[in-house]
Amino acid sequence: MGKFLGGLALASAVWAVAWWQLGPGFTSAPCRDMCGEGTVCDGERCAPKPPVEAEAEPDEKASKGTKKRRRRGRKRRGKPGAQGSEDDGAWDDAEDELPPFVPVNDKHIPQYKNKTVNLDEYGSERLGDDVVNQHMSRLNGRFQKCIETAAMYSESDLGSGTLSFRIRLKPDGKVDGVSVKAPANLKVFGIVPCARKVVYDHRFPKYDGPPMGVDFSFDVG
Repeated sequence: MGKFLGGLALASAVWAVAWWQLGPGFTSAPCRDMCGEGTVCDGERCAPKPPVEAEAEPDEKASKGTKKRRRRGRKRRGKPGAQGSEDDGAWDDAEDELPPFVPVNDKHIPQYKNKTVNLDEYGSERLGDDVVNQHMSRLNGRFQKCIETAAMYSESDLGSGTLSFRIRLKPDGKVDGVSVKAPANLKVFGIVPCARKVVYDHRFPKYDGPPMGVDFSFDVG
């Protein structure tokens, strides 16, 4: 009896060592539902449950790819509606559309008329062609602004042509009247009233003589 109990005790000790070394999951049958929380049955033993890999969230920046935000731009321009002014500001707002077109008001500017004058009331001077041409050439930049403003609003190219001026000057250097002839393609978006105002606002040199007529042309394109 003593030998039997001693043998039983020795067998229990061997089984305990095997249990400690091999772990609670070692059994002759697959696990026998003995795997605890955090373990899974792997063949004939309980193994630690592998961590669940979280699904990688899509990279918001990567999903957008390399597409960049494009910003509409416009070139720097003179303010519409202020054609021909001496101090044209700069209008540059890349995100906004053009404001409604407002043409130059030339209703106060007289058209050219060949009036009869009494020559006895005036001296004999007149402005030379070189002086007149010199002053008119100073206005080329302002004429060009009239064209550029019209081009901003035009859906197609303005094309080429000639603006023909007929101007009447008074002895005090002021313009008494101005008319402008232009082809149809240059009668758009206020080119003609703008050009008339440019000339009317200019002051020529004074001279001692009767009013005089001046012909001038400005080529476009």
